[in-house]
Amino acid sequence: MTEDDRTARLRQLFADHGEILTTADVAKVLGYSNQTIINYINDGEIRGFQLGGRWRLVKEELIEDLASKFNDAQYREQRRPTAAED
Repeated sequence: MTEDDRTARLRQLFADHGEILTTADVAKVLGYSNQTIINYINDGEIRGFQLGGRWRLVKEELIEDLASKFNDAQYREQRRPTAAED
């Protein structure tokens, strides 16, 4: 999967959201807890900014951050069909 493919897939996942996301938006789409998203911001894994004491994320920056961290080998392993799917 190329970086363009990853970016396109991430854009699809966030297509129903505006340009500025809350941590709750991101958590819901990615299937993580709100606190995990905050931890990723605090650890510098993804970019975010605080507004009124609450974290916000710019959708395109988030997509860039996630696409750059994508592990193709790990993705292929997780997506390997099971015997029931073959």
